[in-house]
Amino acid sequence: MREKLALNIYQIRKDLYSLSTAFPESADVMRGRVRKAEIAINAWFNCHHTTLVNDRLFDLQAQIADYSRSVKEAIVLR
Repeated sequence: MREKLALNIYQIRKDLYSLSTAFPESADVMRGRVRKAEIAINAWFNCHHTTLVNDRLFDLQAQIADYSRSVKEAIVLR
């Protein structure tokens, strides 16, 4: 699951860079990838983890939520 999340975040970053090119990625595709990242991190809470791991997951979830908001803002501003 980590690899899928990392790949998804990489693709979102690549899409953001494309906004300044002649052929930017579509807003719908970008929103879909952001949603996949949000779903991926939420799925990790379906497993049993120690308190320490859960704390780290909550932190990662908050970071992804912040990143998602920023990406959505960038899509709107383009």
